[in-house]
Amino acid sequence: KLLVEPSIGHAATIYDVTYNPAGSRIATLDYDGKLFIWNSANGSILHHQQLPAPAGYALDYSPSGTQIAIGTRDKRLMLLTVPSWAQ
Repeated sequence: KLLVEPSIGHAATIYDVTYNPAGSRIATLDYDGKLFIWNSANGSILHHQQLPAPAGYALDYSPSGTQIAIGTRDKRLMLLTVPSWAQ
C-alpha cells in the first residue's frame, strides 16, 4: 500500500524508516538530512526539520517514543526530542 505520494515530503533518497513504539507514527530520514514524522494511519506530515550537516544514515525511536536517535555520516549520535504533539 502506498501511504504517501512520492511528490510529498522528501526530495532526496530516503535512507531510513522507523515506526514509533505505538505504531502510530513513522519517522523518515533522507540524504539531504531532512527528518519527517508522519501519521501512519493517513500519511499526513506531523513534523519535519532539517538536521545539521552532516546528515544521518540511520534512525530509531526510543522505547518511550519521546526521542529519536540518529547515526550521522561523521560517526556521531544525535538524540532529538520528538515534539509532544507529534509523539
